Amino acid sequence: MSLERKVSELDRKVRELMGKKTERTRWEWYEERIPALALKLGAASPTETTRAWSSDTYLDIPVYSYSSTTTQYAEFLWHAPDDLNANHPVYIHVMWAPGASWSSGTYKINIRYLRKTESGTLGADASTLITQTITPSNATNIIETEFPDAIVCNPDELIAFRVIRDTADTGNDVLHLLFIEIEYARWI
Repeated sequence: MSLERKVSELDRKVRELMGKKTERTRWEWYEERIPALALKLGAASPTETTRAWSSDTYLDIPVYSYSSTTTQYAEFLWHAPDDLNANHPVYIHVMWAPGASWSSGTYKINIRYLRKTESGTLGADASTLITQTITPSNATNIIETEFPDAIVCNPDELIAFRVIRDTADTGNDVLHLLFIEIEYARWI
């Protein structure tokens, strides 16, 4: 077969393949982490501070410290990626620690969210509230709180989130927010 004919045959096969739609069949769970200090502070906002990360050095990590007496919140906007698999829901996890002086009571974390398309109207629609109540085992553990509520989402949607410490809880110290995880299925 001549070189010209081989190139022509290869060109035909490429055009044929390009014309066919390929269906995605493989996906994986993926976690996107958003550091606490990347969240925007609201009108009633936690304070930016640090939390000791070790006992033998001066290694501190930045956190938002939510009051034990005043309900406070911080917010962020998440743009669902193009590779999001809409056949599976999105889940939110909050990584946090009780204040170093915590000795009793439960913590109540609320997340309020609202989905919009990229051409959505601002100011319209009502948000959804999801809640978890947690009792820490001690004041030194990092806690991952998983919200079991499934958030249905499509690629390229925008979701505004508000992370709230509800002081109707009985936790007797501050809450230190470390980061947020957004867990979603993505095509590979």
